[in-house]
Formats: sequence, C-alpha cells, structure tokens
Amino acid sequence: MSHVSDEIDQRADDLFRALSIDNAIAPWEDLANFAPGLGAQVRYGLGAVFTRPGLDMRTRELVTMCMLAALGGGDQQLAFHMGGALRVGATPEEVVEALTLVSVCAGLPRGINGMKVAREVFAKLGIETSPPVQLSRLDSTDGPAISEAGERL
Repeated sequence: MSHVSDEIDQRADDLFRALSIDNAIAPWEDLANFAPGLGAQVRYGLGAVFTRPGLDMRTRELVTMCMLAALGGGDQQLAFHMGGALRVGATPEEVVEALTLVSVCAGLPRGINGMKVAREVFAKLGIETSPPVQLSRLDSTDGPAISEAGERL
C-alpha cells in the first residue's frame, strides 16, 4: 500500500473508534471475508471524506444522520452515526431537532422513523427522553411565533 492509503486507513480506524461504542467491529473488518471491496469503499469514505477540514465532526455527524434518515432503510447506519453525533458533542435536543427538519424536507414517515431510531439509541445510552424537548416562543424580531398546534401567536 502507498503512504497515502495507509494514512487514510489510519484516519478511518481512528475515527471509527471515536464514533463507536467499545469493541464495535468496523464494517471493513466485518466485510473482509464476504465483500472486501465494499469494506474498502466504506473505509476509504470514512478516512478520506469524513476527516476532511471544513466541517467539525459534530456537524458532519448531524448532517450524515439527517441524510440517512431522509434516505430511509439504513437504520443500523443511522443508529451508528446518531450515537457518533452524541459522542462528539451533539445534544439529544439537537438530534431531535435535526430529525424534525428531516420530517419537513423528506416527509413525515422519514422523520418519524428517524425518531424511532433516536429513542432506541437514547435508551441504549441511558439518555432520558422525558419530558420531551419544549418548544419556546420565538422572539418577536424573528417573525411570528407559532404555537405547538400550529397557530400564530
């Protein structure tokens, strides 16, 4: 392997450890005997793209989480990146708010399914989910305030 490939692989390994729970098996290791090409693509993406400058890791994980929720069908990956977002500084309230945006942009079923994954991740991490995040009244300079029922205040 080249020096660049080794560096990318090391960055992927380090980032995977930072985002995952203890003793998690990296996808490229899990796929090594079955689909090594796919594993190599995952490792390259994590090492070469996720570690680029321009976005901090918290933001990068929230964006990734939103994209996975919007796409649907990747609950395992969504849970991984949601946990990763929390491990690198995102708050549970930010996760819920981001998934609420998914419901507006990608549809209610995607947002609701993302919330189901969030509940599971929060439970595994021992994060209290009750009472729910409270909506606050917007400052009058921000435009009209909207009640939880959708009425202008």
